[in-house]
Amino acid sequence: MSLCIVFLGMYIGFFFLFLLNQKKKKVQFKLVYQYPRLFKMLSWILFLFSFYLLTLKYGLSIGFISWWVFATPTIFLLIVLNNPMQAKLNK
Repeated sequence: MSLCIVFLGMYIGFFFLFLLNQKKKKVQFKLVYQYPRLFKMLSWILFLFSFYLLTLKYGLSIGFISWWVFATPTIFLLIVLNNPMQAKLNK
């Protein structure tokens, strides 16, 4: 159960950072763009909380490595799901 909370916390944190760095501002996430510092701080708190849960469960060294193991596919999944993949036509 704690691994699901860790994955969800990291995904939400990365999603907030992705929204704040996105060039096309979407209207449906207006609150994120009104308070960018708040959501950056919230995403870092989520990262630290997920790191804390992993180190609490597995210890410091294994918790640190497992955080990076969870972070890598989470970032990749976020990029793949949110960026439309389209082939560029060469003229």
